[in-house]
Amino acid sequence: MFLIAIKNLVAHKFRSLALVLTVVLGVSFVVGTYVLTDTISGVFDDIFTDVYSGIDVNVRHSSALGLDAARPPIPQSLLSKVEKVQGVRTAEGSIFTVGVDIIDAKGDRVGNPLAPSFGTTWARDEALTPFTLRMGRKPSSKTEVAIDAQSFGDGHFALGDTIQLVTSAGSLMLSAQTRW
Repeated sequence: MFLIAIKNLVAHKFRSLALVLTVVLGVSFVVGTYVLTDTISGVFDDIFTDVYSGIDVNVRHSSALGLDAARPPIPQSLLSKVEKVQGVRTAEGSIFTVGVDIIDAKGDRVGNPLAPSFGTTWARDEALTPFTLRMGRKPSSKTEVAIDAQSFGDGHFALGDTIQLVTSAGSLMLSAQTRW
């Protein structure tokens, strides 16, 4: 039986080589996919570990659609209840939304085109903010905004410039007070 198999391989060299190549390529693609997936997962795990390093508990609304689904807002009245829990040093409410684009003077979106764009509130307690100021000060009113360093540079902005943000709810004009 072994001799018949060897004779068949020798008689059909191209077919045998093509079969070996197919198996090697198939296994390589599967291994490559697993390595890429694990690498991406590790990077995002590290990002969220850093972002939430100063936060022990994050209270969010439940979602029947899973972890990544948009969630309805939590009532403001819950914040005062959380603040009264024994052991809570500080509690703050925040807003986080995906799809906030920064527009430059020419009307073009600036920043990393491959990264998701988002907007969030700046925490009053420095231990709760994941951002590090590179220039300026943290926003202190509803008319001020902090933007990332790449968008700041790409848009050729200066501190105090009026910046247009486009969200799903419409367009806003805010004053740049910092870059992070």
